[in-house]
Amino acid sequence: MMTSREQLISMLRLLFKLLAISTLVFISACSSGELESSKSPTPEPTPTPRQVIREATPTVTPNSQRVQTSGSNQVSESDGEPSLKITSVIINPLAPDVSDVREWQELLVANGYQVTVDGVWGTNTHEATILFQKNSGIYPALGVVDSKTWAEATDLPPPPTPTPTPEPAKPRINISCPTDFSENWQSVRVPFGYSYWPSDKSSNTKDGSTISQIKIDYGDGRSYTSYSFADVEKNLFWHRYYSPGSFDVNVTYKLTNGMVDTAQCSFLWQRPYNPPATRYRVGAICRDGWRSYATGSGACSWHGGVAYWLYN
Repeated sequence: MMTSREQLISMLRLLFKLLAISTLVFISACSSGELESSKSPTPEPTPTPRQVIREATPTVTPNSQRVQTSGSNQVSESDGEPSLKITSVIINPLAPDVSDVREWQELLVANGYQVTVDGVWGTNTHEATILFQKNSGIYPALGVVDSKTWAEATDLPPPPTPTPTPEPAKPRINISCPTDFSENWQSVRVPFGYSYWPSDKSSNTKDGSTISQIKIDYGDGRSYTSYSFADVEKNLFWHRYYSPGSFDVNVTYKLTNGMVDTAQCSFLWQRPYNPPATRYRVGAICRDGWRSYATGSGACSWHGGVAYWLYN
């Protein structure tokens, strides 16, 4: 059996061996650089937007599709074919600047893409950027705003020159009534003098407007509305009155552009006063309004017959 002294000496020898081994391992690690490699690397500064950077060398990875990122360098590879190089990044989606993103979103909106201008590089902005690059023939369409993409977005066509809108045409209409008359008729057909513009003979308004309607109030409780030039010329500017009176005639001309013009005239029809006396026939009023001076049975034979006889 070992004595206590011998046990102590054996333990010290073991500790010395362990210390020697640890020292050798430390020296070996320092000489091979493993100690330096175990330290955390110093982070590279984040590139600022719009910073011109060196060209990234594309590498080929068969049957793969990825984006290689090195600082601000980004290269797209797809199916083993090297892509074009991106040499100048304006906006890097990995480190976007709010003001740059907002300006880019405004350019997307100006080019007809629907994105929210909020300075946030979100999914909608990224997808709209890719779509813009594809539509502009910029490849690879990675959604990275490089100098070529930015230049394409700012090359907007000049706004179209607005075509001056012509002033709306204003219609013109005039009407004239017959002079006052005194006749002992059962009815009378009254024609009206008139003129109006635009008409079927002169309808070249600058704004392209034309007749919407012409309405006439004959002053005896009846009216008529025409919606075409042909009907105006045929039926509007005459009327048959069946009893004497004072008549105020009003006509309104409205165009398709909403502009309106009006005109008025008036006339008086009264029956003559016949004092009591020996009466004799002096003529007749025919059914079509014609006055005949015949007093016999053949009066108004060509005018539909006698409406009523006229006496002295």
